[in-house]
Amino acid sequence: MTEEEKKLKRAEYSKRYYEKNKIEICTKLLNQYTYNSIETMYALHRKDIISNLEKYPFEKYGEKIIKNQLRYMKISQTHISYDECYDAGMMAYLYSVYRCAVKSYENVVAYIKKLVRIFITCALNIYCDTKKICRQNGFSEVRLDNCSYRY
Repeated sequence: MTEEEKKLKRAEYSKRYYEKNKIEICTKLLNQYTYNSIETMYALHRKDIISNLEKYPFEKYGEKIIKNQLRYMKISQTHISYDECYDAGMMAYLYSVYRCAVKSYENVVAYIKKLVRIFITCALNIYCDTKKICRQNGFSEVRLDNCSYRY
């Protein structure tokens, strides 16, 4: 087996593994890994983090980037997953600012943009879990807040 075939086989395996475990991976990223990392970084590098938070306030950087990304992904405030995506974006902002302070990264805004996109995608993956389950089992998804009732 050539090196090229091995790379293709590994890539195919990685893709299948991610598709099979996408929900678990995204859930751990948003609900476990990020929180633990933020706590650890804050405990060890408090002064640097506070300084970075002052340089890159949420109102000026985080909120703007999150709203732009949500608009780009066509997720409006009326979209049913908007709140989950916005929360994921806020977590991405915090993690980015903390991480850049700890690692002394200079391009903080670009790092925030990249992680906001990744975290919002993870939030959508988790949110769409019910659609996936229904699709796999041949069910129809029904949401009570989307139903129109006629009397």
